[in-house]
Amino acid sequence: MFRVALLVYGILFLLPASLSAGEKLSWRIGDKGTQGFWHQWPDKIYDGRIGFTAKEIDPIPDGFTFRAYNVYADCAYRATRVSSRPNDIKPGDMDATKSMLFSRAFPMDKLPRMTLKGQQFHLPAEISDVKEDGSAFTAVFTFAGEDVTCKVERTQYKVTKDPLPDIREMRYGPHFRQTIDFYKAKSDKPTPLVVSIHGGGWGALDKSMLQIYVHGLLSQGISVAAINYRYCGQGAPDKLEPPVAAPLLDAARAIQFLRSKAAELNMDKQRIAATGGSAGGCSSLWLAFHDDLADPTSSDPVARESTRLWCVGGTAAQTSLDPKQLAEWLPGITYGPHAFGLSGHGRSREAIFREFLDRRDEWLAKGYIQEYSPWALVTPDDPPAYLEYPGSPLDPKPGETDWQTHSPRFGLQTKNRMDELGLECHFTCAGIKDEKYPNMIAFFAEKLKEPSPAASK
Repeated sequence: MFRVALLVYGILFLLPASLSAGEKLSWRIGDKGTQGFWHQWPDKIYDGRIGFTAKEIDPIPDGFTFRAYNVYADCAYRATRVSSRPNDIKPGDMDATKSMLFSRAFPMDKLPRMTLKGQQFHLPAEISDVKEDGSAFTAVFTFAGEDVTCKVERTQYKVTKDPLPDIREMRYGPHFRQTIDFYKAKSDKPTPLVVSIHGGGWGALDKSMLQIYVHGLLSQGISVAAINYRYCGQGAPDKLEPPVAAPLLDAARAIQFLRSKAAELNMDKQRIAATGGSAGGCSSLWLAFHDDLADPTSSDPVARESTRLWCVGGTAAQTSLDPKQLAEWLPGITYGPHAFGLSGHGRSREAIFREFLDRRDEWLAKGYIQEYSPWALVTPDDPPAYLEYPGSPLDPKPGETDWQTHSPRFGLQTKNRMDELGLECHFTCAGIKDEKYPNMIAFFAEKLKEPSPAASK
């Protein structure tokens, strides 16, 4: 009939760490925040703010139907009008990127039947009265001219993806986002481990985004751990500054936690790599290049574990948070200010980046660049790296906008730096292939089984 992708806005709530892959899945949202991210567990929903993102939608008398699938499941829903209240939203059009059509573009009773290619239909809602298994709930959807309260029933639920984690939602800290899904490779001996750190600008998405890696790594006898982490700003209660410290330090803590569980997870605590896309790749490189954060005198056994990596990978990763470097490498870039706490307040992205650059001396005085920019941390004892920018050329295509955010020039500059120090770095992008490894999985498969341990600082 039709298929959709499901995007959720909100914050995760925790479930017990003991749930196994054979139990029911759970798709959890919360009532704080507006950042969107993919969710992998679709049968348990909590009250809160949510945004369904549909590829197709069908109007019916007094409502509409849609099918929502995410990484692991395909779910169909029927929404039936109960009541409505007026709002001041006028019928709208496509957003600035021309990639998403919003429900506010239409009154609900004038919804067309849509099949969208290269676009998405966004249905923001507030949900409540959720049935325990997530099969029914009340949702207030936002349409042009009215907020419509609907009874929503799930009419189909089918798990579609394999493998599922062997252990899901292991907690490595007290915050609700400090969780890990673990995929155990079949082996009688301790296995190497790749830790997947999701992207999303340190403020969106979640750990289900690792699926492109799982099958290939498990087939090579490499276990996989996918982590969630606190977003930028969620470290404020712990007085973490700058905001990027929260996701980066969480990545380090997750590495330490996994090492502390090496025996029960049947993993080799030395042979640990990290990888991720975009901001997740930046976090991975930060771990690889940073001095060991282990505290051998700590009373906490987890804190005594090493944070160093055997090798590292990154996909479309940003490799610097130094605004001067960014402006020199990629004229016109606007990425990065959020890492140090700068936000919009009605200003343009260009204006925010100008402030980011103008305050560089302040960032240096506070040690932000020296501590949190991966490029600044590279030293001669760092582990091998594989940096890929699939489909992206070194220079933008005609008419391409915002190409700088994931530009291969991040990787090229880092490779040049690592080459200068005699470090091993493999770099690929559109038009440039690595001579030794056809892809990152091949890189991990060889490096994580080499006899020499990774250098340690």
